Amino acid sequence: MVYVKSEKIRSLSTFYSLPKRQQMTVMLLFAHMKQTDIAEKVKVAPQTISAWKSTEKFVRAQNEYNQYMLHDLVSEAILTMRDLLSARSEMVRYNAAQYIIDKASLDNLEIDDIQDEDDGFMEAINEAAKSAWSDNNEED
Repeated sequence: MVYVKSEKIRSLSTFYSLPKRQQMTVMLLFAHMKQTDIAEKVKVAPQTISAWKSTEKFVRAQNEYNQYMLHDLVSEAILTMRDLLSARSEMVRYNAAQYIIDKASLDNLEIDDIQDEDDGFMEAINEAAKSAWSDNNEED
């Protein structure tokens, strides 16, 4: 348990080095609260928050906090995308596959490189997209 706490402190070192009001501001910004509402809650002027947001240390702390908070959700989101690859709808499967490819930067590969590995790959994707498109149009 001590290890987990020290790891958390290490990963949020800049965040924890901020004064308490700035820490609270970072947390409320993460929660998508309006800057005017945050200013009221932490008892500072909205201009003060704007000034904090322009400092390198605050931005670094905000990035640390956001990354820490999103860490657990990333693995869950990846599993969800993986499940979508097996969805009933071909369009959902296609969109999930396209999203994964985009995020993995595989979309930068030359189409010829992909087709060399599997000549039917692009044709299969195009057919699936056409089929899903026609299925969705028939339902409307």
